Amino acid sequence: MPFPKALSPAARDLLDTLHRRAAARRPWGGSAEPEPELGALVATGELAVVPELLPLALAGPLEWLPDVRAALAALTWPALPDLLPALDARLREGYLAPPASHNSWWDLTPASLGHLAVETDHDLLLVGLCASHPNGHVREQAVVRLAHSNPDVALPFLLLRVNDWVPAVRLRARTAVVALLLPAAAAALVRCHCSIGLPWHGGWRTTICSSRSIRFSGIQTLEPRSRPA
Repeated sequence: MPFPKALSPAARDLLDTLHRRAAARRPWGGSAEPEPELGALVATGELAVVPELLPLALAGPLEWLPDVRAALAALTWPALPDLLPALDARLREGYLAPPASHNSWWDLTPASLGHLAVETDHDLLLVGLCASHPNGHVREQAVVRLAHSNPDVALPFLLLRVNDWVPAVRLRARTAVVALLLPAAAAALVRCHCSIGLPWHGGWRTTICSSRSIRFSGIQTLEPRSRPA
């Protein structure tokens, strides 16, 4: 399914307002509730907002970060795993010709991603999106951060990176997936495999299945996934 690149005029206006306010570093007034623009963006349900919010989620005003990352998760989570390959391609666009005015997404480094605090599933989902960065070293660091984390959030991103064209990223993703394979993660694994369409063949599938002795015949008895808190 192709990525919906075009933003609605309303979403574009809301994003422009948010970015102007972030550039001016205006405070949010101490309220625990998201600003009206941010809430309105989530209400649009437009997946095309996600790439535009990433710079703010990574390096926006400190007091904004929890709300921006929560909004990013609210927009991304319903699209997983079905639209993840299309979102991945969109986030890597412009690798050979990045925009003239760089931002915190394009300038992201493995070191800065390594220091990103992961305290909630919203933070973890942001790391998962960073696994689609154009820079292979950043993708590798994202895989490292996703390993040994909440499998229901991490598995879609890790399984996609199993097919990465950079050998070091593929190897780390494969190792991380095997480490996350517990019976409770079987439902998430099968769901992501079917949607992302990974080429499980030969030793790869055998290694996964034998490493945790998951009985896929009983998958229908597992509880459905829950949203990240």
